[in-house]
Amino acid sequence: TDSTAPLAEMAKTGGAVLGFGQATDMADYKPTPRVSSIIDNWAPYYIKRVGALLDGTYAQTDAWEGIGDGEVQIGEITGVPDAVKAAGEAMRDSIASGAYHPFT
Repeated sequence: TDSTAPLAEMAKTGGAVLGFGQATDMADYKPTPRVSSIIDNWAPYYIKRVGALLDGTYAQTDAWEGIGDGEVQIGEITGVPDAVKAAGEAMRDSIASGAYHPFT
């Protein structure tokens, strides 16, 4: 969800329904119903692109940064068994290092 409204409604279920934040952390709803969040961190992109514009090196290019570049972050994983959290963190780290491609 990219709005707090669904997580607020899910919180009323006492954790019977779980959700994932989209674009922002939604940390106010942890440990349940929020399991984790995909966090868009645009700062590195804007700093790089505006910096290139300012120093005269700007060129139109595609950008495919992700977890390893810090532009996509995975929020703290909560409300799940330790083994599930460890597996999620291992997958995040594997994607960040380039050892695993998420579209494999």
